[in-house]
Amino acid sequence: MNLYRYRIFLLFLGLGLYLMLGNASTSLWDEDEAAYALFGQRMLQTGDWLIPEFTWSSIHRKTPFHFWAVACSFRLFGVNEWALRLPSVFAVWLTAVLLWRWGQLLWSRRVATWSVIILSASLFVPHLAKVALTDAWLLLCQTTAMLSLLLLLQAVRNLQWHLLFWSAIGLGILVKGPPILILSGGAWVFCLIFHPQRLRLLRPISFFFGFLSILPFLGWIYAINAAGRSDFLVFLYDWYIVKRIGGSVLGQTGILGYHFGVLLLSFLPFLPFVDTAAKAVLALRVENRGLFVGVLAWLLFGWVFYELMTSKLPSYSLAAQPIFAVGIASGIVQLQFRFAKLRQLGIIPILPIFWKLLCILLVFIWVGIASALLFGGYYWPLLIDILPIAVRLPIGLALMIGLIPLWWAVRQRKMANIAANMAILAIVFVSGSWGLAMSAVEKSPIKLLRTIANTAKEVGDYPVYLSALSVKQTKPSLLFYLVKDSDLATEKTKPIFVEMSSDTLLGQFWAQPKRRIVALVGSEGDDLIRNLQTHQLLSRIDTFIWFSTDDKLRPYPFYLVRNF
Repeated sequence: MNLYRYRIFLLFLGLGLYLMLGNASTSLWDEDEAAYALFGQRMLQTGDWLIPEFTWSSIHRKTPFHFWAVACSFRLFGVNEWALRLPSVFAVWLTAVLLWRWGQLLWSRRVATWSVIILSASLFVPHLAKVALTDAWLLLCQTTAMLSLLLLLQAVRNLQWHLLFWSAIGLGILVKGPPILILSGGAWVFCLIFHPQRLRLLRPISFFFGFLSILPFLGWIYAINAAGRSDFLVFLYDWYIVKRIGGSVLGQTGILGYHFGVLLLSFLPFLPFVDTAAKAVLALRVENRGLFVGVLAWLLFGWVFYELMTSKLPSYSLAAQPIFAVGIASGIVQLQFRFAKLRQLGIIPILPIFWKLLCILLVFIWVGIASALLFGGYYWPLLIDILPIAVRLPIGLALMIGLIPLWWAVRQRKMANIAANMAILAIVFVSGSWGLAMSAVEKSPIKLLRTIANTAKEVGDYPVYLSALSVKQTKPSLLFYLVKDSDLATEKTKPIFVEMSSDTLLGQFWAQPKRRIVALVGSEGDDLIRNLQTHQLLSRIDTFIWFSTDDKLRPYPFYLVRNF
């Protein structure tokens, strides 16, 4: 194994470990991740692999591939947080591998390697491996489709790229439906109009692969109709197409330029290179017009399209993040080459004023973050409770110390060292946030639902009655931890939890005093608690205060009551 391959092996080994950091110890994030865990567990245990369903999770239903992957991971590694997030880890890791492997064919080995480093050091993509959403798989499908499209337009022998392009679209439809069609379909039409090798898109074998790629999705739809559940297909069309394109859902909207802001924030550690990245992309007009058309199509339908939609979420423009990383990598490599040529001529390279201002701004940002971590507890006492000094000190010191080699690299005008130090600082910050800060957040009231559910289960092997839970309290993660170690295939005959009104629960305590009853009561059940206490129907009551982060940090009481 030569030195380069050894470094690449270490890079991807480290990336895999980095993506899994904290995945086992961090409890579920509401609501999407918890709902997906419930879908996967239910599919595995009931054998119903068609429709993802569970209590309180109807709006989180999607096309099924991610839930199939979660169910398979649960089968191999048990029902737990680490297994839930493992498919997302694999998807993000494989995205990086493909970007490196196929990026060499489109750009260069150096650009491809830098692209992986930049994407891994971004502030958004690594998090996809730490929260088990569908977006990690979608990113893999979108990246595979676009790289394959660019390669089939570049290569003479391009049969494999046609197959990979359509396979990625077929899988992407099963992952999340429309987004893969918006990106790949829009880019395909754009290249058909403007690309100099447009006729390669019209090969008959390509359309045959397209037909094959859609068969799994059509088979799934046929099975749903055969099961008499066409209402689920109506829901998907209305919720994910009509309402997203024609308006917004759950108040998820934003101004024009929203996604550009998301992209700049994601690649904030490399802000000084954004201008150079734009110049590197524009230079393709002369150097490789075909590749320029493909990159432009990727940006238009992976980013600009979503700026025009009313409904907005940070994940919508996720498809543009790999090509942004490639652009920044191209800019870094070009600067390296330019500076090296100047040094060979005996000329000391001069950093542009605008570039230096952005670099100074970035240093101030890192100093601000490090200072907040080190000294913020004196000004915001809540920070001490959430992030104790034992957690904040290592991250803050690492950022402060990491600024020294960055400053020295800028002084020496060594572009490779500057970029490498920016990436290291970003990785320290992201990994520190998730590896250390999350351990502190786990102890805060924000993450109390796992403790509440586990405490209720420890009382005894009885159904847990749920009552008077407000909308903000009806969290899928509460249900996941209640049913985590149970067989959902027998849920109808041996319920793990039963949801009922306050009056019905009060009747349960009155009618069956000898039966052991365990109940979780929400903040809207204060009258119920007083009635039970007045009539001495309780032997014990435990109170938990959980903080919801839906709108703001707001406390919600949970009462764990029992009559024995």
